[in-house]
Amino acid sequence: MKWRFYDISIRTKLIIVILSVTLIALFASFSSYFIFTSTRDKQNLIHRVEITAKLIGEYAVSPLAFGDKEGGQEIIERINSLPEINAAFILTEENEIFAQYIGNEKADTIPRDFFPEPDEVSIWSNDAIHIKQPIIYRDDVYGFIYLIVSLSPLKEQLLNDVWVLLFTMLAIVVLSWLITLLIQQYISKPIKKLVRTTNEITEEGNYMLRVENQGTDEIGQLYKSYNNMLERIALEREQQLKYSKALEISELNYRSIFENSIVGIFKVEKDSGKIVQANNRIWEILHIKYDARKNYYIDDFLPKRVRAQFLRSINENGLIENLEINYKKNIWISFSGKELNNQNYIEGVIQDITDRKRNYLELKKVNFELDNFVYHASHDLRSPLRSILGLTNLLKIENPSDTAREVIDKIENSINRLDHLVTDLLTFSKNSRTKENIIEINFDELLKETLDAVPLEYTQDIALQKKVAVSDKFLGDKTRISVILNNLIVNAFKYQDSSKKNPYVFVSITADKKEIKIRIEDNGEGIAQQNQQKIFDMFYRASETSDGSGLGLYIVKNVVDTLKGRIYMTSVEKEGTTFEVILPNNK
Repeated sequence: MKWRFYDISIRTKLIIVILSVTLIALFASFSSYFIFTSTRDKQNLIHRVEITAKLIGEYAVSPLAFGDKEGGQEIIERINSLPEINAAFILTEENEIFAQYIGNEKADTIPRDFFPEPDEVSIWSNDAIHIKQPIIYRDDVYGFIYLIVSLSPLKEQLLNDVWVLLFTMLAIVVLSWLITLLIQQYISKPIKKLVRTTNEITEEGNYMLRVENQGTDEIGQLYKSYNNMLERIALEREQQLKYSKALEISELNYRSIFENSIVGIFKVEKDSGKIVQANNRIWEILHIKYDARKNYYIDDFLPKRVRAQFLRSINENGLIENLEINYKKNIWISFSGKELNNQNYIEGVIQDITDRKRNYLELKKVNFELDNFVYHASHDLRSPLRSILGLTNLLKIENPSDTAREVIDKIENSINRLDHLVTDLLTFSKNSRTKENIIEINFDELLKETLDAVPLEYTQDIALQKKVAVSDKFLGDKTRISVILNNLIVNAFKYQDSSKKNPYVFVSITADKKEIKIRIEDNGEGIAQQNQQKIFDMFYRASETSDGSGLGLYIVKNVVDTLKGRIYMTSVEKEGTTFEVILPNNK
């Protein structure tokens, strides 16, 4: 007769199951412990040796830099205090051995034509780990430290752990078998009782029967759950009718929302493009007379190029948002859709954005015309302003009276302020009209040109400190960067505190292959805390002494945004202000 597991007694099953689970659990836990311990010990060993390599590397910089092989050999031989290291090498940049330490005979047999890449850890054999690290000082690589670490101590420790674990496993298995024999009788008897009650309920159909609970252990909880299940069967029969009615109402509500939505809702078969579900708003937006007998496809109203874009975005991102389409020339629609998980369908919405699109195009046209007006008006205003300024200079030559000179000076000041405003407006207009002109920038020359353009009356008695540190070629829009420098530097000189003994302006320009950082610091008037949130607003003046147009920092922020950069400001009133601008390197 064929042996089957489910034919044997519960007692035997319990013994088999509990012992099997115990063995599996022990094997899994001890295996995990063994793997974790071996991995952890190996990583700790590698970590210690990497730290040792870094320390040796710091001492090896000088011998490598000056070709002092004796000094290098003296340094590498200090590693003999670490018995787990078989061999150590100091390599030059060309991977040639500069100094070496051989701790045992095995290490001496290592081929000299193989060294791993920097920071690479590789197993050369079952007995050693090879580690190589670069020797770096001030971002320059002088050579490499190459270490060969023995794994023998780790293997011995792991072997001892294995014996301890095996003896522990054997003891636990024996103990589990004894305990299983004791507890099996407390399980089989209650289960038989539960089976008898279940048979009675099945035969009689009387769900009022209950099993008597004799404890609070798992079997007792099983009895309690069994009784609760019988009670819930009757209750669920009553509630099933209520749920069916609620589901019907919910479906009606969903259908109402679906059909009466102000946006078009659709469901499309991804491969074929067949529209399998759509509300009435879809056909209204697309101006299609719906025929229930006809199949509709997304190709009927999406051009092939747009449909390809639609499907490509769905495949790559799982969704598409606000894809605008010029549908039938005078109608604009917006598509948004998302692929259903693990299904070949796309659900989405369509909106009629014709009015919004027309308003946007009209606004764009008005903005262009306004920008054009500002540019030409500002340009045309400069000529008469310059003429008036020339006339005031002629009046001064005629030796006017003190009263007349005072009036002429006021006229001249007003003209200069108006000229500055016109200049700022032209700068702002040029920023929006001019395309980027990316060239290599010499920041020493650019800073000199900017400082030379600062009026002399601003720079008197103010100490200038500057720092230019460019480690790599920087490509950017020189004209726009010049606007940023000019505005921030002039402000730093202009708004100084005359009561301070040592006024200064510090300009720092640092650049690398990724970005440029422009830092302009002064110890001038500073900006009050309540005014700092508005300094980049158009026509806003943060200082009472300001005689400018209020456009300077607004233009700076606009230019920084155009160059896809960032600008930060920190300021303390009566202590000073610092601006930092970060721009990407277009290299």
